[in-house]
Parts: sequence; structure tokens; C-alpha cells
Amino acid sequence: MATDSINDDLQEAITRFRVAEEQLTELWTSTQKLSSAKRSLDKASTEISKFTDELHTSTKEIIEGLETIREINPQEMYKEINILKSNQQELSSRIRKWTISCAALSITVIVALVIVITLF
Repeated sequence: MATDSINDDLQEAITRFRVAEEQLTELWTSTQKLSSAKRSLDKASTEISKFTDELHTSTKEIIEGLETIREINPQEMYKEINILKSNQQELSSRIRKWTISCAALSITVIVALVIVITLF
């Protein structure tokens, strides 16, 4: 009988050991899954942070563009365009005058050369 009691105790200890081993294995598996999930969350957090930074930059650029558009004064632009047109017309007129002057000077030089050649 004492042997049966020892065998029963031994069987119970073995069973408890196996249950504890299974629980430790499950705990280890769960820990690995949690570790993998943490890495995934860290990666997602990094991507969200990058996206947020890009979104912030884009939003800032859009706001700056809108501020620039608000600063545009159509009347001032019209005045500037008219000034540019006037300046262009003035430059065109001066270029025509210089072209005529250069042509006249070229003719004068040619005539002078012809006279000099004819005299000598």
C-alpha cells in the first residue's frame, strides 16, 4: 500500500509537472507573439510619425501658398503689367532708333571708304 501511495504521488507530480510545462510553453509562445506585436506596433508608429511629418510639411506649404495668393492685389498686378508693357514699348522704340542709327553709320562708313578708295 505504501508503494501504491508513492506511485500515486509520483504520478500526480508527473501530471503537475507536465501541466506546468504546457503552461510555460503557452506562456513562452504568448510572450513571442507579444514581442512580435510590439515590433509591428513600433513599425506602425514610426510610419505614422513619418506620415504626420509629411502631412505637416504639405499643410505648411499649402498655407504659405494660400497666404501668397491672398497677398496678390489684382489692381497692383494690372499696374505692373502696364508698366512692363510701357517699358517694352520704350525699349522697342530705342532698339529701332539704334538700328536706324547703326544702319546710317554703316552707310556713312561705306560712302567714306568709297570716297577714300576713289581718291587714292
